[in-house]
Amino acid sequence: MLKKRDIDRIAKAVARATLDSSAGVDSTSTIDSQGDPALKITIVLTPKSSESIQGKDVLKTLDQLQQRLQEKGEDRFPIVEFETKGETPVGD
Repeated sequence: MLKKRDIDRIAKAVARATLDSSAGVDSTSTIDSQGDPALKITIVLTPKSSESIQGKDVLKTLDQLQQRLQEKGEDRFPIVEFETKGETPVGD
């Protein structure tokens, strides 16, 4: 398992390369619907960039994120959420 700082570094690099050059990220350990260890990764976008992102960009991000994490030995499945900077997350 990778450390949080390494997961965040990888997720930020992927998000900035595929979605928004100023994207921020935060990760935490969680459990998936099957009860297995997983990662919750939140990608934070600017309001302007979130308007221009297309589905193919999101799919590319998800694919590259999972590949990069696996290449580094992280086997937990990444559950990815997106937020817009300044937006209050659902449930808060």
